[in-house]
Parts: sequence; structure tokens; C-alpha cells
Amino acid sequence: MAQNLLRDDAKDFFANNILSIYEFWLDLIRRTTLPTNLSYTDPSWIAAFQSLDNIIEGDMHPQSRLAYFQLTHVMASLKKSVQNDRRYGRIESKVGQRDANIALDIYLKAQGVVSNHKVVRQRLHKRLRISKRWAHFAWPSPLLILTHSKMADRIM
Repeated sequence: MAQNLLRDDAKDFFANNILSIYEFWLDLIRRTTLPTNLSYTDPSWIAAFQSLDNIIEGDMHPQSRLAYFQLTHVMASLKKSVQNDRRYGRIESKVGQRDANIALDIYLKAQGVVSNHKVVRQRLHKRLRISKRWAHFAWPSPLLILTHSKMADRIM
């Protein structure tokens, strides 16, 4: 089964696409990597989520895997930012308002105006679960997820 998860042409794919993959990855990292000392209210978080969502929802198959991978890291950085803001008294503590909930609310804001928050939140939870799976598959390098076949997409 594990062998079916790898592309038959993984080496050729890398050899033929390494430059475009590298350029895409660098651009994605530049647009979506934000410092943890950035306040959770900074609009850069929303812009980062929107950049990732455009790739995930678009027609860029191998690149969407890298976007899923990066989504895990952006969300982790945002949670750290929320934690720092809470530590320095910039967030008033309320019951049920954990760091993860605040981070998810910001991701929800990145979706723009939505008519059904519950449905969109469920979709975002699913997207975050998929991103964690891709991050797991990517260990020890995010570029490894490009070697997986389309069967891996079905497992996600």
C-alpha cells in the first residue's frame, strides 16, 4: 500500500520541475511566514490565509499540497501570536475562548462575508485536519509531499 502512495515518476518529476517548485515554495514562504511577535489582530494573518486558500481551492494540484503544509505552520504561528498577546494582557480572557478558537476565528474572517458560520467553520476544521496529514506525510521535508501519488490525495 505504501508503495502506491508514491508517484512512479517521482525522480523525473523533480528533475523536470525543480526550478518551478523552488520558486513557488520560496514565494509561498515569503507571503505566508509571519513573525510570532506580530499581534494576532494584524491583517497580515488574513492575507496569509487568503493566499493559502487561493492555492488550495485553485487548480494547482502539486502546489496545493505545499499550501496545505504551510497552512499548518501559519496556524501554529498564529496560535503562538495569540498566546503572546494573551500573556502581555492584549487579550481579555473569557471562558471558552482558547488560543485555538481565536486563531480559527481569524481564519474564518479570512473567508470574507459568510452566510453560515457553522458550515464554514466545519469546512475550515476539515481543511486544517487535511493540512496536518500533509504535514505528517511531508516529514522530514515539505518537498517530499510532491512525490506522493494521487492516491495519497484520496486518503487525505
